[in-house]
Amino acid sequence: MPSTRIVVTQPRRIAAISSAAGVASETGTQLGRLVGYAMHFESARSDDTGILFMTDGALLSTPAGDTVRAAAARRPVSAAATIASAAVDTDAATDVNVLQSLADVVVLDEAHERSLDLDVLFGLVQHACARRPRLRLVIMSATLDSEKFSAYFGDAPVFAVPSRSFPVEIVPRAVDASLHIHQQEDTGDILVFLTDQQATNIAQTSVTIPGIRYVVDTGFVNEKSFHPKTE
Repeated sequence: MPSTRIVVTQPRRIAAISSAAGVASETGTQLGRLVGYAMHFESARSDDTGILFMTDGALLSTPAGDTVRAAAARRPVSAAATIASAAVDTDAATDVNVLQSLADVVVLDEAHERSLDLDVLFGLVQHACARRPRLRLVIMSATLDSEKFSAYFGDAPVFAVPSRSFPVEIVPRAVDASLHIHQQEDTGDILVFLTDQQATNIAQTSVTIPGIRYVVDTGFVNEKSFHPKTE
């Protein structure tokens, strides 16, 4: 059993799997040994796994997460924040020990992609950190309101990591752009992102797939909305 256990959450399955594969490759180890992943109906892990990538929902599927869900279900819920608050009440805290035994370091990545599962996790890990000071929590985001989250987690320090910039060219016709890349540019896989009502917003994490060198994004996004006159 590794001396330090790190759990890293991702909002999507493909991001968790590809990130785990990338870290395993960088550490020169076989996927499922030192570095692994776990999610619903699929996992690659062992007793030697020290870095475990999980989806937000998979982490909530542990007994600690089930306790929070049960506590939230006992009261009327009108917003995600109400559910998150259930993570810090007395009943919901009874099984926080499960989260504490799962990891020494918890990394919540892509925190700006707010979801019901992620909001619950915020409340759960905040209470776990209060009960276990040695538990380390890292929240990563490109656009998160860092001051509010720092205050919520006891004035936690904020670190800014400079990112790389890449030139972006808006091309009106994705097919023409793809053909141009195929005929004129160096060898490499091309990802063309064409979302509609049934597609997902996966382009931003698909760049972690091995082999992807070029990304053509048409600029459309699948976004849920509510209009009182039509629904």
